[in-house]
Amino acid sequence: MGVARVPRSDPMHLALIGLGNWGRRIAGCVASTADAELVTCFGRDPDRRRAFAEQIGTRPAASFEALLDDKGIDAVMIATPHSTHADLVCAAAAAGKHVFVEKPMTLSVTDAQRCIDAAARAGVLLYVNHFRRRAAATVALRSMAGDGELGMVQQLEAVFTRPVGIGDTTGWRGDPAETPAGGMTALGVHMVDNLQAVAGPVQRLSAMSKPVLGRNAIDDVTGVLLEYRSGPLAYLGTSLTVPKRVTFGVSGTDAAAWSADDGTRLLRQERDAEVPEELKVQVLDPVLASVNAFVDNVRTHTAPDTGGKEGLEVVAVLEAITHSAAEGGAVVELDDVRAGR
Repeated sequence: MGVARVPRSDPMHLALIGLGNWGRRIAGCVASTADAELVTCFGRDPDRRRAFAEQIGTRPAASFEALLDDKGIDAVMIATPHSTHADLVCAAAAAGKHVFVEKPMTLSVTDAQRCIDAAARAGVLLYVNHFRRRAAATVALRSMAGDGELGMVQQLEAVFTRPVGIGDTTGWRGDPAETPAGGMTALGVHMVDNLQAVAGPVQRLSAMSKPVLGRNAIDDVTGVLLEYRSGPLAYLGTSLTVPKRVTFGVSGTDAAAWSADDGTRLLRQERDAEVPEELKVQVLDPVLASVNAFVDNVRTHTAPDTGGKEGLEVVAVLEAITHSAAEGGAVVELDDVRAGR
């Protein structure tokens, strides 16, 4: 089947698969995108599908197969449980549709590579929605590190906590098979991507993960130490049972800088300073920015900065964290995980 080509003068026609809360968030961003239109949607429940389509202002697809057969659809956006991503990505790619898939791309390196291969065979674009790297303060911080403003990068740290597991966690979100290492799958992978965008690939890591509160089947808290090929060390922590905190920091020989409040604030502290200085940033919606980036990548035939390669690296780190935690914090070499060993 031929690959969808979108004339510059026409809006890009998108289909959404997965009609939960996050699917609704994606649909809202598409509605705010001038160059794209959500023309159809699909979820397994017919009644919910019809209701969603009516509320959003699109049409429900009769079936997943019918959606893929629709020649008027340029790209598919996937916002379904993690374990379903690989098969949906491969099917959409085989149908000649460009693919926007939620993070993590898959739960295993094997499945991630399968997605990459499927997109390459079909000649379609594969985009992974690691949208938190587009938060205003995070973008500025990455630029500082990349331009050498902080000196030689020595240490990175990232924390993402949110009390979504303080009560009963039901459905796929409470299934250890869908959310290995607890909050690392839902929350921490955002920070894995932020870390790799600055430091590059991970060399090795050690992780511990456990249900401290123990109200649900998934782990409450996870802590990871990482060493990067480029030299720096990093700490990554996540929890599902403490107040929300989203911070990401980079420390170099000349200065340290960090984003706070989920990428909306940026602070910098010079080597000899006792307190940090807050820098102004232009706050934006990172999810909308990510949707716009995907549309632009398709239209301009340019490789995304959160494509299959970047998505696979995040999956490899997640898989390594799961292996390490299962072995009581054993050091895991990432090349072994990447190679499927």
